[in-house]
Amino acid sequence: MSIPGMNRGLGRLRRLAAWGLLVFPGILLVACDRPPAIVGFIAPMTGPSANIGVEGVKGASLAVAELNNQGGLLGRKVELRIKDDKGDPKSSLAALEELYGDGIRTILYHSTSGAAELVFQRAAELPILVLTHTVSDPRWIGIKDSILRFVGGIQDFALSLGAFAQSKGVRTVYVALDSRNAAYANHFIQGFMDAAPSIAVAGRKEFADSWSPAALARDLAVSGADALLLVAPGIDAAKTAQELGALGYGGILFLSPWSQDQSLLTYSGTFGSRIFFPGSFDPEHAAPAYKKFREQYRLLYAETPVMAGTYGYQIVQFLRTAVRSSRSFDPERILDAFLKLGEFEGLQYPVALDEYGDARSTGLVMTVDRGRFASVSSPPAPREP
Repeated sequence: MSIPGMNRGLGRLRRLAAWGLLVFPGILLVACDRPPAIVGFIAPMTGPSANIGVEGVKGASLAVAELNNQGGLLGRKVELRIKDDKGDPKSSLAALEELYGDGIRTILYHSTSGAAELVFQRAAELPILVLTHTVSDPRWIGIKDSILRFVGGIQDFALSLGAFAQSKGVRTVYVALDSRNAAYANHFIQGFMDAAPSIAVAGRKEFADSWSPAALARDLAVSGADALLLVAPGIDAAKTAQELGALGYGGILFLSPWSQDQSLLTYSGTFGSRIFFPGSFDPEHAAPAYKKFREQYRLLYAETPVMAGTYGYQIVQFLRTAVRSSRSFDPERILDAFLKLGEFEGLQYPVALDEYGDARSTGLVMTVDRGRFASVSSPPAPREP
């Protein structure tokens, strides 16, 4: 899917980088003379989850441009080597193998939990470092490996949404999920139900490549459920919201963080105010670092960043901190630096890693309000990892 401003913004980055200059407001970037340090970036640039990858690349590219403006890392310019995994496990593994074959040992993994399984299994066998800000499948938590997870397990998010749903008086939900991300979806649904023991399931539907949002809306209406709990990409969630609005459905649409992207904002229509989902990203956050990033992102891409773009930017910042601390591009030394540093200053909240390289997340409940994401609940105090 093409997103307005993507080609213009990334094209501008590439042209200016090719000339050796990259201009931001008040910024002049001059390329370093030494060979670049290449960092891999695996993400779905095409397919149903493409917004995760496209927005992630935009954020990461902005962070790399700023980093190179400051002299790069250890005197070397940084470059991203981007691979499209289409959100597919086999394509994701092929991307990893290609990057490894090219000698790239540090990889930013910005894809879905459903695509990650083969990559994470293979990464455990290789002398590489993998950083992810998107994979929240709890199966990978608590493992001593070279994969750093800067996002909490999906059950942390599900618990906050389930408690919110119960507080709203919801009695029944119809459950639907994209089976291409089944492990993530099932953990999310289970966490939601655990937090809302008084809510009953009125029906369940799984789908993959070929499915009809209109048919799902009709099934929901027949079930009589108070709400739909849907685990799907943002574009599919938006199409479903459109169908629910056209049907005159008066209930609630609960979503997972997977749906928080530009498609949901653009296409959810008038049903947006009845959409709720959990997350740890607030697009209206007042932190100075986030506001500065948001302004630069808007100037470059002509849109407000959402979760995937912000996390793409942020994970490059985390890598910068660890490389400078380790004074090395060796993945083992960078990993040691990450674990020793422990806590990193995010754009909105600090992110702390435990001894396994896992983070915990705070829980916001968000909605769509007049074409923007807005918080309807305050996050609890961050828990120690």
